[in-house]
Amino acid sequence: MPHDKFNVALIQMSCGPEPADNMAKALDRIAEAAKRGAHVVCLPELFQTQYFCQREDAALFDLAELIPGPASEN
Repeated sequence: MPHDKFNVALIQMSCGPEPADNMAKALDRIAEAAKRGAHVVCLPELFQTQYFCQREDAALFDLAELIPGPASEN
């Protein structure tokens, strides 16, 4: 029987320059949200890196990844 209601968690977190550290922090926050009953967890936009969109720098385009990819497989 489908649920009539579901819980959504919105994660706010600081992000540093190391994507692996940011992913580990995000996974910890997701696990905590799930323990508290979240069915859907929303992470900050661009959570794996520091926010870089104040300027357009083509060198930063390589930060994008395909879906499925490393972040969506965790």
